Amino acid sequence: MIPRYSSERISQIFSDDNKFKKWLEIEKYLLKFLAEKDKFSKKNAEILCNSLSINKDEVYEEEQKTKHDVVAFVNAVCKKTLLIEKKWIHYGITSSDIVDTANSLLLKEANDYLFSLIFELRKVLKHLALKHKALISYDGKQIISLGYKFATCYAHLNELLESFSDIRPYIECASISGAVGTCAHVTPDCQEYISQKLNLFSSKASTQVLSRERYSSYFSILASIGTLISDLALDLRQLTRTEIGELSETFGTRQIGSSCMPHKRNPITLENICGLARLLKGYAYSASLNTSIWLERDISHSSVDRVVFLDAITIMALILKKSTSTLRNIVFNEENIRRNLEKAKELVFVETAQQVLLEKTNFSRVQIEHWLEEILVVCKEHNASFEDMFRTSELPKYINAEDLRNIFDLESRVKYVDILYSRIFEEEGMKDNFKKIYFEKEEVELAIARLASLLNGEYRSGEEVILVGIMEGAYLFLEKLLGMLKFKINLKLLSMRDANGDIRRKVGNVGSARILIVDELVDTGTTIGFFKQTLEPMRPIDIKVCTLFTKQKVSVDFYGLELPSGNWAGYGMDIENSYRNMEFVGEPN
Repeated sequence: MIPRYSSERISQIFSDDNKFKKWLEIEKYLLKFLAEKDKFSKKNAEILCNSLSINKDEVYEEEQKTKHDVVAFVNAVCKKTLLIEKKWIHYGITSSDIVDTANSLLLKEANDYLFSLIFELRKVLKHLALKHKALISYDGKQIISLGYKFATCYAHLNELLESFSDIRPYIECASISGAVGTCAHVTPDCQEYISQKLNLFSSKASTQVLSRERYSSYFSILASIGTLISDLALDLRQLTRTEIGELSETFGTRQIGSSCMPHKRNPITLENICGLARLLKGYAYSASLNTSIWLERDISHSSVDRVVFLDAITIMALILKKSTSTLRNIVFNEENIRRNLEKAKELVFVETAQQVLLEKTNFSRVQIEHWLEEILVVCKEHNASFEDMFRTSELPKYINAEDLRNIFDLESRVKYVDILYSRIFEEEGMKDNFKKIYFEKEEVELAIARLASLLNGEYRSGEEVILVGIMEGAYLFLEKLLGMLKFKINLKLLSMRDANGDIRRKVGNVGSARILIVDELVDTGTTIGFFKQTLEPMRPIDIKVCTLFTKQKVSVDFYGLELPSGNWAGYGMDIENSYRNMEFVGEPN
């Protein structure tokens, strides 16, 4: 990305330093997996992993000889140790296993950042929508609530955010399957092992590489988000035009609008957003052309990946940051809004009169249009207002006084805006009861999907797993989780009110089963400890704990999100029996 549009955060994520760090992390987990499979001792694997490091300059130097970046990386790593076990570095896998899995880690970091930027933009859109709900303006054809512009953008952004959330499991996944995807030299569970260690999803199928269709879909979604924002920016640019003047960007005291027109104050950031969105579409198009793979072995996609991953995500971040900053500081000129509305209201009255006459009388559309046209001709000839000419015509006698008032009441054009807002902000309204939001709905649901992926790697379809759900808190978590699990479960719902004997009776005969305890929150560990102590005498193969939320320093086998100190509610957690049903998590007022 050229320096003018570069992002320090995105550049750091996709830097060679970070990339090589991820490559080395994957290679180390491969060594530990091979030690688990008794290829060599676990002790030597630990010693070997601790001895390995990487220096990017050494990789660059090696690549000058090999002309292959991953081979250069492996050679540079192997030079760091004299241990004979270094022969197992990169054993059984191909360079694309390393590159694609590392890219998933980089994209995961980038996506977390993009999510945070989208959440900030969403807050600003909501604020503007609510603040300017009652501010009506004329958009060139109709009366509209100016706030509703921002409300609809907010709603459409939520729809695209849902698509973004849905694609992340396909983007943030490990692929460890060897040269053509058949696991010829490493067992299939190597991918499950590494994906669990890296907290990635596990790819269901790959050839030499992950399917590039997933990246095509991903960048298409980013381009759609960029297009949505640029559409709003284009609308706002229209309202900044000199002859309209309803909005303006903030203008610095020494800022210059034009080299030859000193009076010019063009909306440069809104214009820039529109241009960047076009560029983002171009990268999405490049990604759509980058999907064909030659006989399972092809790196023609590599050059496109190297450019598009960094540049497209940088542009997306830039669009989000610029739009949030601009909208926070945009200036509303209410005097000009009223002036423009006054100029245009005659046109609005004509359209309203037509609709009222169609509804309240038995005259045909043609007849009504003819009468209204006659009134408009008189208005033009005598420079009179439509309202005056209409009221003195014969038409008012066909409608009642209230209908007549409504024709000339501009507020009636937005009388249902409260209902429309309630559709858009109904769920968001509950956030007003919270002083701070820790995790948005999209973050929680992604964490649940990651947990499901980890559990599917831990438990196999042939195993007997007794899933013990701790109610009442875990019901919302369980509802989402159960449909994602791909192994057979025997579901048991228990409560803290159950005594030891009741717990054993409800769980029943354990036999040779494994037990998985699921709760929405592990706070001090007391509740989980009680259930484990009660179930251990039943001699299951093992007992593991899965929780959606945990506190720092509380050890569990599987957890989704870590909560800070304080009071929380939402997604199964309550404060005084309230807020369990909220699909976000925050600190109540």
